[in-house]
Amino acid sequence: MDFNIPHAKLRQSYQSAIASIRAEQELAQIKRVIELLNIIIVSDTGQFQFMSQSARRLLNKYFDDFSLDINCLPENLQTWLNNQIRFLTHPYEDPAHSLLFCVIQENEKLTIRMIIDEKSDEYILFLEEIKLCYLSIGAIESLGLTKREAEVMFWVMQGKTNAEIAEVFGCSDRTVKKHLEHVYSKLGVQTRFKAMITVLEKLKMSGISFR
Repeated sequence: MDFNIPHAKLRQSYQSAIASIRAEQELAQIKRVIELLNIIIVSDTGQFQFMSQSARRLLNKYFDDFSLDINCLPENLQTWLNNQIRFLTHPYEDPAHSLLFCVIQENEKLTIRMIIDEKSDEYILFLEEIKLCYLSIGAIESLGLTKREAEVMFWVMQGKTNAEIAEVFGCSDRTVKKHLEHVYSKLGVQTRFKAMITVLEKLKMSGISFR
């Protein structure tokens, strides 16, 4: 047995081994990232190819006919996908075509959109879960207002006048006006309309979506 292995060959073997280990580590990292993404991959004929674990959990949450061990799409999602694919090839045959698939469940909404991977002739479905919220006094209060200021602002956004709001609370118009002055100051605005716009913008920035 020849133990006189050239140093160059040892270095080459070592470098190859290191490269192989790094490649495996990178692949494992990529797989972990993919599993965290809410994606589903289907073929150009609409056949299921891959589903990340996070996407699988979302489908299980929003569709009664889907369970974690199923390797196919829920029936109505599959129907939508087939319509999407048909629209791409015959865009003028489906006037009711929808780019988004949405499912609402209590105060949450699941949206699904599709993009084309032209290199592999596959479709990728991206799933996104959004927390829904009706415009509420609590949501407005979270912007740094007192409960009464939030209540006044809530009724302002329902279109009520100061007099009507005063009647709701059993107080004077002047008291309502004073509350609104505090609201304007905290929101950095000077008008009723700007206050309403600012409230909506701030709530949307905080991740709250409205039905």
